[in-house]
Amino acid sequence: MENKQDKSQEEMVKEAVEEAKKNAQEAEETEAGTEEMAEEETEEKEAEETEAKTEESDKILGLSMGADDYISKPFRPDELVARVKSQLRRYMQFGGMNAAESNKEQIINGGLILDMKGKRMMVDGEPVKLTATEYKIVSLLMNNLGRVFSADEIYERVWNEEAYATENTVMVHIRRIREKIEIDAKNPRYLKVVWGIGYKIEKMD
Repeated sequence: MENKQDKSQEEMVKEAVEEAKKNAQEAEETEAGTEEMAEEETEEKEAEETEAKTEESDKILGLSMGADDYISKPFRPDELVARVKSQLRRYMQFGGMNAAESNKEQIINGGLILDMKGKRMMVDGEPVKLTATEYKIVSLLMNNLGRVFSADEIYERVWNEEAYATENTVMVHIRRIREKIEIDAKNPRYLKVVWGIGYKIEKMD
């Protein structure tokens, strides 16, 4: 009877030892799996950071080499189309169409003389002091006499940014220019508003 009890106790101890070994092995496997997952997550994060840094470097390189814009992946097709249209619009309105005219050293229109080389303006033989922004606006309009430019078109060309709610900004500069080049700013001879459309410098005969 005692032998059976001893044997039973030995078996119980043996089973307990085996169970403890099994639990220890499972714990080691779980720990190893957790470490492996952590390593994979770290590698993925490092890969994403490297990719982001590479993309940033590519963007800087592209822009420094003369690119006008840059779009990152993934991108929406409608965003790409909008960006392309914006660049084409800028080129057609301010680039290719006006390249020949922009090579003139002087543009004379009535009593207005725009000295392209000296970057200055004369009105009836008298020099007019314009700010850099005012000069750019006058240059755009003088290079396209009689053509009406919307406030958005003027803003994109002069400020070199996408236009958004720019009417007041452009209007203020137009008013200041008019005060400098017109005898009667309320009844302008040159710099005129085409209501609901934009601004132009009237071409004089």
